[in-house]
Amino acid sequence: MTTEEKLETESPRKKCILIVDDESFVRDAGCAMITMLGYEAHAVESGQEAERLLRAETTSFDLVLIDLNMPSMLGDECFHLLKKINPSLRAAIITGSIVEDSRVRALEPHGLLGMIQKPFTMDALEQKLREFLPTASG
Repeated sequence: MTTEEKLETESPRKKCILIVDDESFVRDAGCAMITMLGYEAHAVESGQEAERLLRAETTSFDLVLIDLNMPSMLGDECFHLLKKINPSLRAAIITGSIVEDSRVRALEPHGLLGMIQKPFTMDALEQKLREFLPTASG
């Protein structure tokens, strides 16, 4: 067993989730809910910031939640960019629009885990996070 594996076994780290959304309310509320659910939460307001974070490799994210409609970089563009940086990245779309379903479905063959409809409740978010995050089994 490597030192890293021993550390993970001895003190399992919290799952880390990144929210990429241009709306500060969504970032703030989402981070608060994610933290209350027992995860570590981070948030950025653009795809460009998410790209910088992933390229810096200072934090390992277990899941990235990406807003579908942002002004500087659309969520589908952000998804593809982040997957190029880390092909094993687990990501889902968050959106308040139900008419964009075809854009979301187009990402599924590329590894998109699914979608969370905004505004989301704590229960809905918890259910989706359990669905999207692999369970730690020793």
